[in-house]
Amino acid sequence: MENQALIQDAKSKIIWGEDPEDVKRYLRENGNIGDAQVDGLIKAFMSERNAHARGEAIKKITVGSLLLSIPILYLAISYFIIGYIFTKIVALTCVPGIYGLIKLSDGLILILKPSTKIDD
Repeated sequence: MENQALIQDAKSKIIWGEDPEDVKRYLRENGNIGDAQVDGLIKAFMSERNAHARGEAIKKITVGSLLLSIPILYLAISYFIIGYIFTKIVALTCVPGIYGLIKLSDGLILILKPSTKIDD
């Protein structure tokens, strides 16, 4: 197997969340790549994966915050401006609010631990 194809395969393994030690072993066994180069490649692949995870986390936090603000804004507007809270509308606004809370917590977990799974 050519070294470029081997390196690309190792990169995809890291991106998909395979253990870095397994990928190091895979590179050392299947290619004529030095230990220093293998360590550098794994470090670069892991930093790329973590950067992608942080980007996904920021998206999730933004969407979650916006969706979570829907019931909060409704309650604030209806209580302070209208003076009366319609319970059916509160129930309807809680659906995107709960989904937003889930997205927000997923994003925060992903920011704190980028090695977790990235899924949408």
